[in-house]
Amino acid sequence: MSGHALQAWLRYDSIQRDMGLQFKEKVTLDENGVLPDLTFKALIAPGEEGRHHWVLRLRQKLPTFIGRKQTRKAEGLPVSDPYTVYTALRWESAFPSKLPSLQLVSDLRLQFGEELEGGYKPTELLVKGKVNLHHRKGTQGSRVAIEGRRHIANFPGRHQDLRVTLGYDLGWRSMYAQLRENNVTLNTDLKGRWTLWYEL
Repeated sequence: MSGHALQAWLRYDSIQRDMGLQFKEKVTLDENGVLPDLTFKALIAPGEEGRHHWVLRLRQKLPTFIGRKQTRKAEGLPVSDPYTVYTALRWESAFPSKLPSLQLVSDLRLQFGEELEGGYKPTELLVKGKVNLHHRKGTQGSRVAIEGRRHIANFPGRHQDLRVTLGYDLGWRSMYAQLRENNVTLNTDLKGRWTLWYEL
């Protein structure tokens, strides 16, 4: 086993109007990608209804085409690829809402501008696709979303980075947005619903 990482967040939902605690444990079985990654997510919201939800996911990376690779030989540091394509086969099971599903996911990422500290560029354009290889009747068989991202370093002060995301989901025919500043993340569907996350 190569490694694992545990993350935890406090989560507030504007529709449910309750505070929840979400955990995510990711186990990397093989850094070379030969074996699948294992992820377990759980949400506990001990409000009046006592909501709980968990997801078990296996993700196998597929051979990926990577954009033109550059290297800063003097420093021995890699330069971000101007474009990359990420593809994976994903199996997941959720309780209590879903039956197991098998999905093919693929992301095309384009990056623009001078590289910032941390190895990423200030502007990104993503095309995100997902195909359910088997799904229940009445659910979506595939989804495509287009996202634009802007990274603002040292906002509003040093060591505080802001990431602004604006996207459009072609399947749901709706826009969404995200603001992320270090440990705090705000997600919204731009129709009045929002969730606030604080990483512990």
